[in-house]
Amino acid sequence: MTDVQLPRLYERDIDVLLQEELVFNRKVCEVISEALRLKGALCVQQCRLSVVDQTGETDLFAHFSIGDQQGVLLIENKIDAAFQPHQPERYRERAAKVAREHGSELIYCVLVSPARFNPGNEALIAHFDTRISYEDLAAAIAAESTPRAEHRARLLLRAVEQARSPYILTPSVEVTSMWERIFDLANNEFPLLRMKAPNSKGGQSWWVIFKADLPARITID
Repeated sequence: MTDVQLPRLYERDIDVLLQEELVFNRKVCEVISEALRLKGALCVQQCRLSVVDQTGETDLFAHFSIGDQQGVLLIENKIDAAFQPHQPERYRERAAKVAREHGSELIYCVLVSPARFNPGNEALIAHFDTRISYEDLAAAIAAESTPRAEHRARLLLRAVEQARSPYILTPSVEVTSMWERIFDLANNEFPLLRMKAPNSKGGQSWWVIFKADLPARITID
């Protein structure tokens, strides 16, 4: 039964949940290890959110070890939004760049989404090394059999339910006005930030990132 008391979840909410589970939940790491067909137990030491470089944004950037080897997971989290133009291809480009920087072959692109997520073109998914469903992650989390784990699993399944009906952006006049003021200030006073003119924004659009010409992995948030 759908938990109607739970609020609508946004990708940022799920990003934070996944970040915590990757670092602290062994069962979730096992799901990823099996999906990637890795030989050994994957252990995530660090996981960062919204890592931006010249190739675009990675939702979750996780450093992991497996035995005495080190690697990186580049995770794209999709609830129901379509891929941005060339987004999957940019993940592949980013993986090659990270492999050169880290000197490691254990660099994987992972798509996390509800099982029913349809990108419109299955060839786009081929740019990722594996795809893991919210449903499988929810089952792994619930396997801990604690009230906290059950609640977090329900949150993921709630996201699956809402993904069955497309989300229609409800523009917020106040939030859109705030973004326009930020753009005017950035464009007139700090042109090196190179902020793009914003479109209409919903009530949850509160995360502002400036990339400008900063080095890789450095942004102004």
